[in-house]
Amino acid sequence: MGSPVAITTEADWHAELKDNGNKLVVAKFGASWCAACQKLQPILDQAVKTHPDVRFLDIDVDQLADLAADLGVSSIPTVFLIKNGKVIDQVLGINEEALSEKIETHKNE
Repeated sequence: MGSPVAITTEADWHAELKDNGNKLVVAKFGASWCAACQKLQPILDQAVKTHPDVRFLDIDVDQLADLAADLGVSSIPTVFLIKNGKVIDQVLGINEEALSEKIETHKNE
């Protein structure tokens, strides 16, 4: 397990949220053509290794535009932190320090 799990359908998205319940889910919304998203990827790949108790997801806004719109994604990358199927926090852009702090804070709540 070296990188976030790619989510390609809304059914997969809903299954992940249902299956992970009280476990922290970190979901990055980005796109393959987005330079900032590509810069964020190694940070997330490292976080997967650092936090094996957290579920990391990768959503391409071009594939799941309706889902991104439903969640209010207005710029990419946007990372949502989710527990029990609800967004509890988010990080916009590339902010490794904020992302790390929020993962630490929320994973043990």
